Amino acid sequence: GENYPQLPAVKVPQCSQIDLPAGIDKSFKRSPSFVFLGGSADVGIFKNCFGDANSFFRKSTFLKIGGYSEDRGIGYEDWEIYSRAALKGYNLMVVAHSLYWYRFTGGSMQKTTSYSRSRQRALRAYLEALQEHREEVLAGRERLRLEGAEEACGVGDEQCRNPYA
Repeated sequence: GENYPQLPAVKVPQCSQIDLPAGIDKSFKRSPSFVFLGGSADVGIFKNCFGDANSFFRKSTFLKIGGYSEDRGIGYEDWEIYSRAALKGYNLMVVAHSLYWYRFTGGSMQKTTSYSRSRQRALRAYLEALQEHREEVLAGRERLRLEGAEEACGVGDEQCRNPYA
C-alpha cells in the first residue's frame, strides 16, 4: 500500500534469474564503509566479497544450500552461506542501492565475537567443498609427486616407481 513504498531492490528477486541479491553497506561517517563484489568464490576465501546478512533468497536455493548454520556466539553466518552458494555455482548479485544503514556499536556482534572462530565458520564451506573433491585432490598431489620424482631421477614413470626393475 501507500504506507509501504516499493523499493527497486524488492523487484530484483521477483523478476530476475538471480539466486541471492545482497545489499551494499552504507555506514555512518565514523563507521567503515564496505563495497561488495557479489559471487566470487575465489575472492571469498580471503575476504567477504559477497554481501552482508541483509539479503533475499529464493526459497528453493536457500533449502538446497542448507540454510544458515546455527552456531551460537559466532559470527559470519552470512559469509558462510554465501560461500556455500558461490561454490555450488549459484548466481549472487549485489544490489547497487543503499537499502539500509548499519552502525557498529560496542555491544554489536562484530565487536563481541571471536574473530578466529567466526573466520573458521566462514571457511567451513571451502573445507566442505575440499572434502567433496578429496579424491581428486589426492590424485593430483600423487601425480605431481611422481612427475617431480621422474624429473629428479631423469627416468620414466615405471622406473621411478620400481628402481629395481
